[in-house]
Amino acid sequence: MSLTLERRSHPRIPLERACKVFHRPSRTYLAASTCDLSEGGAMIRVDNPRVLNPGDEIDVLIAWSKAPVLQRSRAITGNIVRVPGSFARHQFIAVKFLKEQELALAA
Repeated sequence: MSLTLERRSHPRIPLERACKVFHRPSRTYLAASTCDLSEGGAMIRVDNPRVLNPGDEIDVLIAWSKAPVLQRSRAITGNIVRVPGSFARHQFIAVKFLKEQELALAA
């Protein structure tokens, strides 16, 4: 029997939503989708081979509705804390939001 210690402050909920990531260091928008979300962070699949690194600051714009345009004013700022997987056309990034309340306000 193995015991796993949960280190997260907030439970993650599996939720796939289209989104885009504004990578501040390169000032580039990247197409992406969420894999799961919590009040404090998210796992995001970025559909671009560009290498993103832990410590990079990003803004996440999530498509909460079917509106064709994602509003910059509803962006959630965060830091990449881990890059658990990278493939030829995409990579996964674990993001910690800078303000936990931002997710509730963005929805």
